[in-house]
Amino acid sequence: MSTIAALSNVARLAELTEALIHRPAEVQGFGVFSGRAGLGKTYSAIWACTRYRAWHLEVDSCVTPRGFLLQCCAALGILQPKGTVQALAHQVGDFLADRPRRPLIIDEADHLARRGIIEIVRDVYKRCAPAGSSIILIGEETLPSRLEQWERIASRVLRSIRAEPMTTGDASVLARAICPDLDCPEETAAALVAAVKGSTRRCVQRLYEIRDQAAAEGRSTITLGDAR
Repeated sequence: MSTIAALSNVARLAELTEALIHRPAEVQGFGVFSGRAGLGKTYSAIWACTRYRAWHLEVDSCVTPRGFLLQCCAALGILQPKGTVQALAHQVGDFLADRPRRPLIIDEADHLARRGIIEIVRDVYKRCAPAGSSIILIGEETLPSRLEQWERIASRVLRSIRAEPMTTGDASVLARAICPDLDCPEETAAALVAAVKGSTRRCVQRLYEIRDQAAAEGRSTITLGDAR
């Protein structure tokens, strides 16, 4: 977990989460963390769950209003949820209101926007907002523009932050974590970033391949050839 904390996109989500948790009472508490697939947004959310005791759920692509709220209940640990969609939304919102310092992180929120049911999140938020609760929406790079279709959502966004392609420093951090017995020169880390086109997910996969290959060959260094 300390390795994840050192990644640049984790720092960006931490900045967003801190701003939400410590906002003035009169300020709205929606946050948006967006970026293309593979940049480590979910890694960042997992870290935030540990650091801030946040709740995290990943929305299904086939989501329905009731299905989404049942996912929320499962993530929050609400046992035996029942009732109408409205009753479930109130139950989730009231649960969050009782724990206002613990944000709810909704991953792949694009599906809610795409299916036109993002307003359900606002229904939940209305129940917990007076207590100071926060909700973070995570999604692809188009999520902020999609949310502009719903003024009652967009106007409640305190801050929107974009995940960025990984840096050479990020690659070095991951190399030390995944390949602790291998040296990774800075130029090799830079080549690795270029090879995976800034994708944290692809970098992780590639480093595991390099680790196994280097072990089989008895090598102690990650080479430029490995990176490419």
